[in-house]
Amino acid sequence: MRLRRVFATALALALALASGCSSRTTGEAPVVSGAFHQIPSIAFPNAKAPSNLQTTILSRSAQEDPREVSSDDLLLVDYLGQVWDGDVFDSSFNRPTPVIWSLPDIGIPGLRQLAGAHVGDRVMLTIPADQAYGEDGNERLGIPKNATILYVVDILHAVNPVSATQDIPAATPLDPAPELAFGVSFDAQGTPDVTIPPNADRPMTLKFDVLAEGHGDEVNPGAIVVSRSMSYNWDGSVAKDLWTTNKLDYLTAEPLEATGAFVGQKVGTRYAMTIPVSAGARDARVLLGEIIATFPPTRQ
Repeated sequence: MRLRRVFATALALALALASGCSSRTTGEAPVVSGAFHQIPSIAFPNAKAPSNLQTTILSRSAQEDPREVSSDDLLLVDYLGQVWDGDVFDSSFNRPTPVIWSLPDIGIPGLRQLAGAHVGDRVMLTIPADQAYGEDGNERLGIPKNATILYVVDILHAVNPVSATQDIPAATPLDPAPELAFGVSFDAQGTPDVTIPPNADRPMTLKFDVLAEGHGDEVNPGAIVVSRSMSYNWDGSVAKDLWTTNKLDYLTAEPLEATGAFVGQKVGTRYAMTIPVSAGARDARVLLGEIIATFPPTRQ
Protein backbone atom coordinates (compact mmCIF):
# COMPACT_ATOMS: atom_id res chain seq x y z
CA MET A 1 0.00 0.00 0.00
CA ARG A 2 2.84 2.40 0.84
CA LEU A 3 4.57 1.58 -2.48
CA ARG A 4 1.31 2.31 -4.31
CA ARG A 5 1.00 5.72 -2.60
CA VAL A 6 4.62 6.59 -3.43
CA PHE A 7 4.08 5.59 -7.06
CA ALA A 8 0.88 7.63 -7.30
CA THR A 9 2.60 10.70 -5.84
CA ALA A 10 5.55 10.32 -8.22
CA LEU A 11 3.22 9.92 -11.20
CA ALA A 12 1.23 13.05 -10.25
CA LEU A 13 4.46 15.04 -9.89
CA ALA A 14 5.72 13.79 -13.25
CA LEU A 15 2.49 14.80 -14.94
CA ALA A 16 2.61 18.23 -13.34
CA LEU A 17 6.19 18.74 -14.49
CA ALA A 18 5.31 17.53 -17.98
CA SER A 19 2.67 20.23 -18.19
CA GLY A 20 5.08 22.82 -16.81
CA CYS A 21 6.58 23.77 -20.15
CA SER A 22 4.43 25.93 -22.39
CA SER A 23 3.09 24.60 -25.69
CA ARG A 24 1.51 26.35 -28.65
CA THR A 25 -1.99 26.79 -30.01
CA THR A 26 -2.95 28.34 -33.32
CA GLY A 27 -5.81 30.36 -31.82
CA GLU A 28 -5.75 33.75 -30.14
CA ALA A 29 -6.36 32.56 -26.57
CA PRO A 30 -4.78 29.89 -24.35
CA VAL A 31 -6.26 26.41 -24.66
CA VAL A 32 -6.56 24.27 -21.55
CA SER A 33 -6.85 20.49 -21.71
CA GLY A 34 -7.92 18.25 -18.85
CA ALA A 35 -11.23 17.83 -17.06
CA PHE A 36 -12.29 19.00 -13.61
CA HIS A 37 -10.11 17.28 -10.94
CA GLN A 38 -7.45 16.53 -13.58
CA ILE A 39 -4.09 18.31 -13.90
CA PRO A 40 -4.57 21.00 -16.55
CA SER A 41 -2.20 21.50 -19.46
CA ILE A 42 -2.05 24.93 -21.11
CA ALA A 43 -1.17 25.72 -24.72
CA PHE A 44 -0.42 29.39 -25.40
CA PRO A 45 -1.08 31.34 -28.59
CA ASN A 46 1.75 32.90 -30.57
CA ALA A 47 0.66 36.33 -29.37
CA LYS A 48 1.33 38.86 -26.64
CA ALA A 49 -0.47 38.49 -23.36
CA PRO A 50 -3.61 40.61 -22.99
CA SER A 51 -3.23 43.84 -21.03
CA ASN A 52 -6.49 43.39 -19.13
CA LEU A 53 -7.65 40.70 -16.73
CA GLN A 54 -9.67 37.97 -18.43
CA THR A 55 -11.85 35.32 -16.78
CA THR A 56 -13.09 32.26 -18.67
CA ILE A 57 -15.32 29.45 -17.42
CA LEU A 58 -13.68 26.38 -18.93
CA SER A 59 -16.29 23.93 -17.67
CA ARG A 60 -19.46 24.55 -15.72
CA SER A 61 -20.52 22.80 -12.56
CA ALA A 62 -22.23 19.44 -12.85
CA GLN A 63 -24.23 20.21 -9.72
CA GLU A 64 -27.96 20.75 -10.13
CA ASP A 65 -28.02 24.09 -8.30
CA PRO A 66 -24.40 25.12 -7.71
CA ARG A 67 -23.62 27.78 -5.16
CA GLU A 68 -22.36 31.09 -6.53
CA VAL A 69 -19.07 32.31 -5.10
CA SER A 70 -19.24 35.59 -3.18
CA SER A 71 -16.42 38.09 -2.74
CA ASP A 72 -16.02 37.27 0.97
CA ASP A 73 -16.13 33.48 0.66
CA LEU A 74 -13.70 30.91 1.98
CA LEU A 75 -12.95 28.48 -0.87
CA LEU A 76 -11.54 24.99 -1.15
CA VAL A 77 -9.76 24.83 -4.49
CA ASP A 78 -7.26 23.04 -6.69
CA TYR A 79 -5.21 25.26 -8.94
CA LEU A 80 -2.32 25.52 -11.35
CA GLY A 81 -0.42 28.77 -11.90
CA GLN A 82 1.73 29.34 -14.98
CA VAL A 83 3.63 32.27 -16.44
CA TRP A 84 2.24 33.40 -19.80
CA ASP A 85 4.14 31.34 -22.40
CA GLY A 86 6.40 30.16 -19.59
CA ASP A 87 6.66 27.58 -16.84
CA VAL A 88 4.31 26.35 -14.13
CA PHE A 89 5.26 28.13 -10.92
CA ASP A 90 2.76 26.58 -8.52
CA SER A 91 0.21 23.78 -8.43
CA SER A 92 -1.91 22.04 -5.81
CA PHE A 93 -2.79 19.09 -8.03
CA ASN A 94 0.32 17.15 -7.01
CA ARG A 95 -0.35 17.71 -3.29
CA PRO A 96 -2.23 15.28 -1.05
CA THR A 97 -5.15 17.67 -0.49
CA PRO A 98 -6.64 20.83 -2.03
CA VAL A 99 -5.99 24.24 -0.48
CA ILE A 100 -8.02 26.94 1.24
CA TRP A 101 -8.30 30.44 -0.21
CA SER A 102 -9.97 33.33 1.58
CA LEU A 103 -11.04 35.57 -1.30
CA PRO A 104 -11.00 38.91 0.57
CA ASP A 105 -7.52 38.20 1.94
CA ILE A 106 -5.87 36.54 -1.05
CA GLY A 107 -2.51 38.03 -2.01
CA ILE A 108 -3.10 38.14 -5.78
CA PRO A 109 -5.87 40.69 -6.45
CA GLY A 110 -6.78 39.16 -9.81
CA LEU A 111 -7.90 35.93 -8.15
CA ARG A 112 -10.75 37.79 -6.48
CA GLN A 113 -12.46 37.65 -9.86
CA LEU A 114 -13.49 34.11 -8.95
CA ALA A 115 -16.48 35.81 -7.33
CA GLY A 116 -19.46 35.15 -9.55
CA ALA A 117 -18.30 31.69 -10.62
CA HIS A 118 -19.92 28.60 -9.09
CA VAL A 119 -18.83 25.66 -6.99
CA GLY A 120 -17.91 22.92 -9.44
CA ASP A 121 -16.66 25.31 -12.14
CA ARG A 122 -13.20 25.16 -13.69
CA VAL A 123 -12.08 28.74 -14.26
CA MET A 124 -9.16 30.22 -16.19
CA LEU A 125 -7.89 33.65 -15.13
CA THR A 126 -5.37 35.56 -17.21
CA ILE A 127 -3.92 38.13 -14.81
CA PRO A 128 -1.72 41.06 -15.86
CA ALA A 129 1.22 42.07 -13.68
CA ASP A 130 -0.54 44.99 -12.03
CA GLN A 131 -3.04 42.54 -10.50
CA ALA A 132 -0.51 39.79 -9.84
CA TYR A 133 3.16 40.14 -8.84
CA GLY A 134 3.73 43.62 -10.26
CA GLU A 135 6.89 45.19 -11.58
CA ASP A 136 9.18 43.09 -9.39
CA GLY A 137 7.77 39.66 -10.17
CA ASN A 138 8.66 36.87 -7.74
CA GLU A 139 12.14 35.46 -8.09
CA ARG A 140 11.50 32.63 -5.63
CA LEU A 141 8.61 31.35 -7.75
CA GLY A 142 10.38 32.03 -11.04
CA ILE A 143 7.98 34.79 -12.11
CA PRO A 144 9.74 37.49 -14.19
CA LYS A 145 9.23 41.20 -13.75
CA ASN A 146 5.99 42.58 -15.22
CA ALA A 147 4.83 39.05 -16.03
CA THR A 148 1.28 38.11 -16.97
CA ILE A 149 0.29 34.90 -15.23
CA LEU A 150 -2.48 32.42 -15.83
CA TYR A 151 -4.38 30.37 -13.26
CA VAL A 152 -6.64 27.39 -13.82
CA VAL A 153 -8.80 26.90 -10.74
CA ASP A 154 -11.20 24.11 -9.79
CA ILE A 155 -13.68 25.44 -7.21
CA LEU A 156 -14.45 22.47 -4.96
CA HIS A 157 -16.37 24.02 -2.06
CA ALA A 158 -17.28 27.46 -0.72
CA VAL A 159 -18.60 28.82 2.55
CA ASN A 160 -19.72 32.35 3.36
CA PRO A 161 -19.05 33.73 6.86
CA VAL A 162 -22.39 35.56 6.99
CA SER A 163 -24.92 33.27 5.34
CA ALA A 164 -23.40 30.11 6.81
CA THR A 165 -23.84 31.33 10.38
CA GLN A 166 -27.40 32.42 9.65
CA ASP A 167 -28.35 29.02 8.24
CA ILE A 168 -27.07 26.91 11.14
CA PRO A 169 -29.78 25.63 13.52
CA ALA A 170 -29.33 26.63 17.15
CA ALA A 171 -27.08 24.27 19.08
CA THR A 172 -28.32 22.49 22.20
CA PRO A 173 -26.44 23.53 25.37
CA LEU A 174 -24.93 20.67 27.34
CA ASP A 175 -26.76 19.75 30.52
CA PRO A 176 -24.95 19.63 32.83
CA ALA A 177 -22.59 22.26 31.50
CA PRO A 178 -18.87 21.40 31.45
CA GLU A 179 -16.71 22.48 34.35
CA LEU A 180 -14.58 25.41 33.25
CA ALA A 181 -12.02 27.61 35.02
CA PHE A 182 -13.72 30.67 33.52
CA GLY A 183 -17.20 31.95 32.77
CA VAL A 184 -18.72 31.91 29.26
CA SER A 185 -21.72 33.89 28.06
CA PHE A 186 -23.37 34.81 24.75
CA ASP A 187 -25.32 38.02 24.19
CA ALA A 188 -28.60 38.36 22.27
CA GLN A 189 -26.71 38.43 18.95
CA GLY A 190 -24.81 35.28 19.85
CA THR A 191 -21.48 37.03 20.42
CA PRO A 192 -19.40 35.24 23.07
CA ASP A 193 -17.66 36.66 26.10
CA VAL A 194 -15.28 35.17 28.64
CA THR A 195 -14.75 36.09 32.28
CA ILE A 196 -11.51 34.79 33.77
CA PRO A 197 -11.20 35.15 37.56
CA PRO A 198 -8.11 37.16 38.60
CA ASN A 199 -6.84 34.29 40.74
CA ALA A 200 -7.45 31.56 38.13
CA ASP A 201 -4.42 29.30 37.62
CA ARG A 202 -3.02 29.21 34.14
CA PRO A 203 -3.72 25.85 32.48
CA MET A 204 -0.94 23.29 32.11
CA THR A 205 -2.64 21.13 29.48
CA LEU A 206 -4.77 21.67 26.40
CA LYS A 207 -8.47 21.18 27.13
CA PHE A 208 -11.39 20.92 24.68
CA ASP A 209 -14.96 21.29 25.99
CA VAL A 210 -18.22 21.18 24.07
CA LEU A 211 -20.54 23.95 25.23
CA ALA A 212 -23.48 23.17 22.95
CA GLU A 213 -24.08 20.33 20.52
CA GLY A 214 -24.71 21.13 16.86
CA HIS A 215 -27.12 19.33 14.55
CA GLY A 216 -25.34 19.54 11.19
CA ASP A 217 -22.92 17.30 9.30
CA GLU A 218 -20.44 15.30 11.34
CA VAL A 219 -16.72 16.05 11.17
CA ASN A 220 -14.80 13.08 9.76
CA PRO A 221 -11.11 12.32 10.36
CA GLY A 222 -8.95 14.40 8.03
CA ALA A 223 -11.77 16.78 7.16
CA ILE A 224 -11.21 20.54 7.10
CA VAL A 225 -13.11 22.21 9.94
CA VAL A 226 -14.26 25.78 9.30
CA SER A 227 -15.10 27.84 12.39
CA ARG A 228 -15.75 31.34 13.59
CA SER A 229 -13.94 32.03 16.83
CA MET A 230 -12.95 34.54 19.47
CA SER A 231 -9.74 34.06 21.44
CA TYR A 232 -8.93 35.73 24.76
CA ASN A 233 -5.72 36.37 26.63
CA TRP A 234 -5.60 35.08 30.20
CA ASP A 235 -6.26 38.60 31.46
CA GLY A 236 -9.61 38.53 29.65
CA SER A 237 -8.70 40.88 26.79
CA VAL A 238 -9.53 39.84 23.21
CA ALA A 239 -6.54 38.35 21.42
CA LYS A 240 -8.17 37.68 18.04
CA ASP A 241 -11.71 38.30 16.83
CA LEU A 242 -12.89 36.00 14.04
CA TRP A 243 -16.48 36.13 15.25
CA THR A 244 -17.79 39.66 14.82
CA THR A 245 -15.46 40.51 11.91
CA ASN A 246 -17.04 37.95 9.55
CA LYS A 247 -13.76 36.07 9.20
CA LEU A 248 -13.36 32.31 9.32
CA ASP A 249 -10.67 30.04 10.70
CA TYR A 250 -9.92 26.51 9.56
CA LEU A 251 -7.89 23.48 10.51
CA THR A 252 -7.63 19.80 9.65
CA ALA A 253 -9.24 17.31 12.02
CA GLU A 254 -6.29 15.01 12.62
CA PRO A 255 -5.88 12.37 15.34
CA LEU A 256 -3.76 14.73 17.44
CA GLU A 257 -4.37 16.11 20.91
CA ALA A 258 -5.23 19.58 19.64
CA THR A 259 -7.41 18.81 16.63
CA GLY A 260 -8.57 15.25 17.16
CA ALA A 261 -11.31 16.48 19.49
CA PHE A 262 -13.14 17.86 16.45
CA VAL A 263 -13.63 14.41 14.96
CA GLY A 264 -17.24 13.32 15.56
CA GLN A 265 -18.45 16.82 16.38
CA LYS A 266 -21.19 18.34 14.24
CA VAL A 267 -21.61 21.58 12.35
CA GLY A 268 -23.16 24.11 14.71
CA THR A 269 -21.28 22.84 17.77
CA ARG A 270 -19.95 25.54 20.09
CA TYR A 271 -16.77 24.74 21.98
CA ALA A 272 -14.14 26.14 24.32
CA MET A 273 -10.44 25.40 24.05
CA THR A 274 -8.13 26.19 26.95
CA ILE A 275 -4.64 26.65 25.52
CA PRO A 276 -1.55 26.50 27.75
CA VAL A 277 1.63 28.46 27.15
CA SER A 278 3.37 25.26 26.10
CA ALA A 279 1.05 25.03 23.05
CA GLY A 280 2.94 27.88 21.40
CA ALA A 281 1.11 30.92 22.77
CA ARG A 282 3.04 33.60 24.67
CA ASP A 283 0.46 33.33 27.45
CA ALA A 284 -2.39 30.98 28.21
CA ARG A 285 -5.52 31.63 26.16
CA VAL A 286 -9.15 30.70 25.88
CA LEU A 287 -10.69 30.19 22.46
CA LEU A 288 -14.45 30.05 21.95
CA GLY A 289 -15.57 28.71 18.60
CA GLU A 290 -18.50 27.52 16.54
CA ILE A 291 -18.15 24.97 13.73
CA ILE A 292 -19.57 26.60 10.60
CA ALA A 293 -18.80 23.99 7.95
CA THR A 294 -16.74 20.93 7.19
CA PHE A 295 -15.01 20.20 3.90
CA PRO A 296 -14.33 16.57 2.94
CA PRO A 297 -10.73 15.33 3.16
CA THR A 298 -10.73 14.24 -0.51
CA ARG A 299 -11.11 15.97 -3.86
CA GLN A 300 -14.43 14.30 -4.64
